Amino acid sequence: SESMAADRGIAIARTAAYEWVQTKTPRPIGEEVAITTFSDNSVIETDFSEDTQTLLGKIDSIRLRGGTNFDVAFLDPDTGALSLFKNALFNKKVVVFLTDGN
Repeated sequence: SESMAADRGIAIARTAAYEWVQTKTPRPIGEEVAITTFSDNSVIETDFSEDTQTLLGKIDSIRLRGGTNFDVAFLDPDTGALSLFKNALFNKKVVVFLTDGN
């Protein structure tokens, strides 16, 4: 959401996401990552991928927009994190949720 512009929120979130993706390189067999963003709605930035450079590029391309709707981040039937799990190839599923809480 646009509130992430305050207090370097988006920069901190990007750094955290970058670090998380890079600490998983090389990606263990059977591990893939998807990136979604949310504001008033949720967007699948990239479906599940094992390609670190693709993931880092998507993190770089995230733009601030709208408000904050935590429900759509998880529950949107098409783009929410829980719905996205149906596209996963592997059984272990984790959500890393970065927000400024506003």
